[in-house]
Amino acid sequence: MNLAVIIPAANEEATIGKLLADTTQVLCMLRDLGHIDDYHIFVVVDHASKDKTREIVEEYAFVGSVATLVWAPENHCLADAYLAGLRAAAAGKYWPPRRENGFDLFIEMDAGFSHLPQDIHQFVTAAGRLNGCEWICAYRPKPYHWRRRLVSKLGTLVARHVLGLPLKDATSGFRGYTRRAVECLLDAGVSCHGKFYQTETAAILYRTYGMPLEVPISYNDSGNVSVDDLLDAALGTLQLLMLKRWLG
Repeated sequence: MNLAVIIPAANEEATIGKLLADTTQVLCMLRDLGHIDDYHIFVVVDHASKDKTREIVEEYAFVGSVATLVWAPENHCLADAYLAGLRAAAAGKYWPPRRENGFDLFIEMDAGFSHLPQDIHQFVTAAGRLNGCEWICAYRPKPYHWRRRLVSKLGTLVARHVLGLPLKDATSGFRGYTRRAVECLLDAGVSCHGKFYQTETAAILYRTYGMPLEVPISYNDSGNVSVDDLLDAALGTLQLLMLKRWLG
């Protein structure tokens, strides 16, 4: 199994170097143990990043061959960044696939250590028992900051009662997709541009492929949720109500 890890990053100069090193270490261990055949990390950076994140990623990619900077100046939001990373990985544009089919599993994760690299093994293990399932969704079994929990619970409740998504966490950005699921998302496109982008993609995949495998993760939350984030959550709720009309 070839594994692609997609990481949107903006203003993460303090942590992106360590995140790449830790992620590479985990992926290398999984390869050495025979759980995966090969891997590559795609870090998506755009004009939203005002610090040295891009330069740090470029240097890391230059020194080794395990990561690639996906520079996407056309991006307007987080959803664009995720989709740019998935598109680059699916196309094999930056990484010559070792086999004709390219990557088998695509994992999305956060750049700020809220998603821990060691939890990647949860997705790799789950991939071995997909049995026709096309996506993997993480959930957070342990308590975390109330503001973050509010956004998550709001999105999940709306997703459950408005869109009919029976997920434990419909807002989690730690996801795993098969190639078929990635192609489905790229063909469908998204309308939510904020934090509820993940909820919309969950609705699309649930409607197309049914329930995901759900895996527990260790969520490292700083509680750094701003008023703008809460307003974005409210806007996302309205977008989901509109999405229900679109889904029928």
